[in-house]
Amino acid sequence: MSRRNDPQDAVQRVLDRAVAEGVEDAIQVAAYFGGALVVDAWAAPAGRRVHGRTLFPVFSTGKGVAAGTKAEPRNASPAELARG
Repeated sequence: MSRRNDPQDAVQRVLDRAVAEGVEDAIQVAAYFGGALVVDAWAAPAGRRVHGRTLFPVFSTGKGVAAGTKAEPRNASPAELARG
């Protein structure tokens, strides 16, 4: 896979830019596809220690996580999900 299409690199660039522009103070993203971790990225300003195991407080974003977890109680193909 080329670096341009690598999801890890793409997400890392977005996080680095968000921190550099002051949009975020510190940020962390993990993404899974097909049960495999495909993105494990984080960014913070110099002097602030952040790594893959750093705990961040979760506020209203927790509602989406809870809803997403509740919404997929089984494995289904896109065709099965479309049929309802």
